[in-house]
Amino acid sequence: MKFMKLKTKYILSYALTILCPILLFLGIILNVVSNVIVKQSIENEVQINKQFKNNVGYIFKDYASIVNRLCYSGELQNLVGLDAETLQKNLSSFLNQKEIIRSSILFYNYQGALTVYLREDSPLIDYLFFMKLEDGGPQNALYQQLSQEENRIDWRFENGKVTVSRPITSYTSESFGLVQLVVREQDIYQLFSSYRPEDRYIVIVDETGKVISSNDRAIVGTDYSGQDVYQRRLDGDMLYTQDGSCAVLYEQLEQMDDGPSWTIITQIPVKNMRQLANTVLQIGCLTAGLCFLASSLLYLLLSGDVVRRVQKLSLYMDLQRESKFVPIPIQGPKDELYKVQLAFNRMIASLEQLIHDNYLSQLKIKNVLIEKQSAELIALQNQIHPHFLFNTLESIRMKLQNGDSQHAQDMLVSLSRILRLSLSDREDLIPLKSELEYVGHYIKIQNLRFPKRYTFEISFEEEMLEYCVPKYAIQTLVENAVLHGIDPKGGEGRISVKGEKEGEDLCIRVTDNGVGIPEGKLKKIRDRLASARETSDEEGIGIQNVNDRLTMHFGEAYAVQLNSMEEQGTEVVFRVPCHHC
Repeated sequence: MKFMKLKTKYILSYALTILCPILLFLGIILNVVSNVIVKQSIENEVQINKQFKNNVGYIFKDYASIVNRLCYSGELQNLVGLDAETLQKNLSSFLNQKEIIRSSILFYNYQGALTVYLREDSPLIDYLFFMKLEDGGPQNALYQQLSQEENRIDWRFENGKVTVSRPITSYTSESFGLVQLVVREQDIYQLFSSYRPEDRYIVIVDETGKVISSNDRAIVGTDYSGQDVYQRRLDGDMLYTQDGSCAVLYEQLEQMDDGPSWTIITQIPVKNMRQLANTVLQIGCLTAGLCFLASSLLYLLLSGDVVRRVQKLSLYMDLQRESKFVPIPIQGPKDELYKVQLAFNRMIASLEQLIHDNYLSQLKIKNVLIEKQSAELIALQNQIHPHFLFNTLESIRMKLQNGDSQHAQDMLVSLSRILRLSLSDREDLIPLKSELEYVGHYIKIQNLRFPKRYTFEISFEEEMLEYCVPKYAIQTLVENAVLHGIDPKGGEGRISVKGEKEGEDLCIRVTDNGVGIPEGKLKKIRDRLASARETSDEEGIGIQNVNDRLTMHFGEAYAVQLNSMEEQGTEVVFRVPCHHC
């Protein structure tokens, strides 16, 4: 801590001794509160789910009540036993009975369709909701099944409708027929249509897993038995989905009198509860942060005098590091800081005298370094020209020796133009179009030496031709590809020189399909390029020369990149800033 600023030490001491314990205690409290919120939210959801189950159960109980009233209605049974003549005489009684049944339905505001299927012929058939129980019909099959099962009430869901059925039986066990109430699924859905599936996903399924109703309207009537939440319904009253994102609540409707043995499966996103808890936690953290800020400001104000004096001293020391030697105004009581201010001012005076004495010698050293760097650039540039010149003169000599004077003359013309361009461009950075002239003459010389042996491809956009590149950079890499890539391989070779812009740089790629460089040798060349060590390897001289000149001009970020695979070829990539010469 001895290297920390005084202000930082004040803050740390305050934070470690006072603030951190308080924040830790507050964090524990907020964590407990958030857990309580999640727990309470789940308990509230459980209660809401139970109330929803009761609401659905009451509706189903009312459905069953209507069916039961008709099944055990003495008036209806007496009415069924009348013949047509008697029925005509007691028409008013019949109409009263009709109003009683009608009122019982309207009282509950149901939209269900009620039908009474009579087993025997009766004048009531085709009146109101009375129909004949036909042999072979689905109602007759249901009637036979329920009669054998002690006249139990039957709940079914088919074609988007819920049917409630029960045989009409007198107290003497005499069977009259079947009462069937058909209710639309939409009437059940109205009980929970206000719940969005993303907030509370509700599914009512029967004993086989078929979806009776849901606020996800796309699954109504489908098979839900394959869902994991359905298969795990017997494991407990509340579970979680496999990904833990939802709490799953189960309520069984079979506990209601004469109710269906159906299950209400409710999935509640736990993330909503956690979001509420996180909101409380965030508000608490924000409050704690504001308290931290306010208390820190108050603490700094109380200790402000010492901190301000030290900061002022630090500011003048920063000015000294920027070569601005300004003495600090002496102020404050004569304490330890006062002595430090005096010592600082004496040091400033000594430094000013020292700088005055050494200023001229530093300028001389800088001039020597500049001259050395210029000499290195000239040496690197001159290293290329003799190498290329000697190779070309040797080729001309061989042409003359073989009697090919025309090609030798053409090679001399190209060589003379290269030398003229070299003498005219005394700067190491030249326009790309001038460098491409060098390359063009070099290619012409190579094609004269070895007709149809080399294929050259040069591709640059027009605007790139005025950008600056090191002299002989591309020509050196092309020559390197010929000598060490194509010639050892034999046969026809291809060399490509392409340029493309990459941000503020011009990227130039020289690619050949030569013999490539073995992996071990490639690693050595890369290591030499990275360390700027000199090499005696002929294959590495040209690349290292280009690399040294690039880094000398533009910095280490512009070093050459070398990629090669044995028997497949070599690619040399270098970049230069996109600026004109």
